Amino acid sequence: CIFFATAFVLAGIAVVVVSVMLLLDSSKYLANEGEDSQMYYSIIYILLGAGSFMAIVGFLGCCGALRESPCMLCTFFVFLVVIIAAEVTGGIWAWSNLDTFEKAVKDQVNHMINKDYSTSEVITKTIDAMQHDLRCCGVDGPQDWANAKMNQKTDISIPGIQEIGIRTMIGAYSVPKSCCVEMEDSTCEAVRHFEGVASIVHGIHSQGCGTALWNGLYNNLVLVCAIGLAIAVLQILGLIFTIVLCCAVRSDGGASFKA
Repeated sequence: CIFFATAFVLAGIAVVVVSVMLLLDSSKYLANEGEDSQMYYSIIYILLGAGSFMAIVGFLGCCGALRESPCMLCTFFVFLVVIIAAEVTGGIWAWSNLDTFEKAVKDQVNHMINKDYSTSEVITKTIDAMQHDLRCCGVDGPQDWANAKMNQKTDISIPGIQEIGIRTMIGAYSVPKSCCVEMEDSTCEAVRHFEGVASIVHGIHSQGCGTALWNGLYNNLVLVCAIGLAIAVLQILGLIFTIVLCCAVRSDGGASFKA
């Protein structure tokens, strides 16, 4: 039982570490504002709290096993049942809301690009860092910059340019240097100015940052699920051994019993 309680402590610490990783990855590129963004961060903070709680409960189990205390062992058992129920409920809810999380991430990136870039120094640096690090441009692609606030002063109108989901008449526009595959000034300047959506050329990252960022976050979520599955196995075994130890301690009337 001591082994499983110790493993439970380590599992709780692992959840805390992964939660911090998720928090750092998202806070590096996402602004902590807006209802969708707040929901995403709330989930991470819940994971962080759950991991801390698991570590504390595991410590309680260790103490109960070492001291052969039926009261502490029963408390440990009850907490395990509550945690397992919460994990199952939370896992089902999170899985059913994956599309909502993805939309929240992409909506946040879209808002930062279209509304905040070039008007907020912090957001501008954040977007530039994201596009450079993730090798991406725009939300779904470079064409998203056509409607960004940084290009609103452009008044050159070129008729006849058509693309699904894009206006049929669109002005010339530019993308930030961070969209360039090659950051060298002369090379980048030659490819980052467009005469319309249909004129996008090579030399600019084609993948959208909304997709790139979500893929990175999703991989971390998969890691959380894998850890959660391993923890669930430990928890079930912990329940069994806790019952066995508790019954043994009671039947021996507190006699020395090690598990």
